[in-house]
Amino acid sequence: MKKIHILLIILVLISLKGLSQYQSFEFQYYGSAEADINGLSDIADFILPSGTELTLCDIVVYHPKTYCSSGQNLQHVTNINIYSSSSNFNETINYDAYGNVYTKLSLISNQTSDFIIQQDYSAETEVILTSGFTSNAPFPTNISSEYTMPTANIQSNNPGIASKAASLTNGCTTMQEAVEKIGRWVIGSLKYVKTTNDNEDMDALSVFNRKTGNCAGYTNLAIALMRSEDIPARYVSGAKLYHEYNLPVPGFTPSSFPMGGSSGPHAVYEVEYPDKGWVIAEPQRTLNFMPTHFVRHHHGTDMCDKLATISYSIRPGDAPPTLELGDMCGTITNFDNYYDFHDYSLYESEQVSKTVISVAPALATGINDKVEIVSATNEFKTGESVSYQATFITGDGTTYPVNWSWEIILYHSGGTYTLASDYNASNLWGAATEPLLPSYNWLIDPLSNISGEVIVTVDISDGDFKTTKLPVSVEECTGLYLLNKTYTSNTTQQGCFVTLENVSVQNNAKLTVNSEMGVKIEKNFSMTAGTQLEIK
Repeated sequence: MKKIHILLIILVLISLKGLSQYQSFEFQYYGSAEADINGLSDIADFILPSGTELTLCDIVVYHPKTYCSSGQNLQHVTNINIYSSSSNFNETINYDAYGNVYTKLSLISNQTSDFIIQQDYSAETEVILTSGFTSNAPFPTNISSEYTMPTANIQSNNPGIASKAASLTNGCTTMQEAVEKIGRWVIGSLKYVKTTNDNEDMDALSVFNRKTGNCAGYTNLAIALMRSEDIPARYVSGAKLYHEYNLPVPGFTPSSFPMGGSSGPHAVYEVEYPDKGWVIAEPQRTLNFMPTHFVRHHHGTDMCDKLATISYSIRPGDAPPTLELGDMCGTITNFDNYYDFHDYSLYESEQVSKTVISVAPALATGINDKVEIVSATNEFKTGESVSYQATFITGDGTTYPVNWSWEIILYHSGGTYTLASDYNASNLWGAATEPLLPSYNWLIDPLSNISGEVIVTVDISDGDFKTTKLPVSVEECTGLYLLNKTYTSNTTQQGCFVTLENVSVQNNAKLTVNSEMGVKIEKNFSMTAGTQLEIK
């Protein structure tokens, strides 16, 4: 049977006093995906007013090239062509200090007519997550290189940025753990905004102070946080291709997560793991891999957000040309989606709708047992009885469960609260929950209920154990405590759970108590002749 998660997969809203936080989802995947791309980049469209002459014009166009990121992201590029509608340019192919390849177009003689520059190519991109991803590189790293140093736009030596990075990575023992904690914080804390000044305010420090940025801003800040902890990271520029698709999220409602809905020049980062090499990631969405809908062009130590650079001069007194820059885009002609959902987890974010997509852990040989929750109470009120059923699936037919442990936990700003638990149970479990909860700043979901999870752990005959979990939405019972009350006329009181103490009903009055969870009489409850008590 399939797991049922009656839950919006967007996020779980948290309201704290004076502070907005959220519970966000992270979805993990195995599997793969492939895309065929026809790249057509409109570099520039020069429109020259009548009488204007260009006396100098240099255009540098960075090329995409064949590339591999730790065996998980592959890019194969062929048929690169630079097109100019004017024959008044010399073309030379060059390499910069980082190994990026580019074509430089230099004006031969004065230009008086309009012209356009384009780049086209063919590319195949592939994501291979079938074996998962785990790096054993230690943390702290003790690495020093040009990719751990601060730059003009990546101020990793800023005290505020360094303090935040130290806080995020405190207790980490592997580089991967540190990278992922920083990545989640960037994804969950920043709000996307478009630039209005050609990325001049998208340096890491400005983005850190504002908590807003575009792709360049996200990338600069992610790299700065990593470099401040001696994690080598570099800035990568490329083109993002529009092609909508869905990642499977089986058992959730809805059962898929939308991707691929934007296009244009794009910035991402790469981290150099000593045992894996350079690993690419999307600072707005992913950890340790990049979706297929991105063509990598070039990289550098500092922000290199331009896929082409243009400089020109005109005669004194001439009207300046109109320069229309293209979107550096293309078309995905074929896409095969074989992503395989593995698991989910929750993390705290400062912004809403901040789902993270990550690679599932590297597969260990022979570990194929799993446990699934197949029947569940997903939404309930405190004080209600709940029931759950799980199933154990053996990987090779020889293992079997020896004990089942269950618990329902609720999230609050300080951690978790156990609503119900049983540590010597079977695969069928039911429990009566407490009607009244302690006073916490509970983390609230989109239904205005408390965010929680049901967790089941199975002890297996071979000494191993497996755990699975299911999100739940819990409505808190509103208690009503009637203390030292005397009723002399007909009165109705209502509460989720009602307690009576030192209550008297007199003068032929009727006391009606509406309660969903029940009524508890503590002591000293009295009624005179002719009075009534009605409990609904």
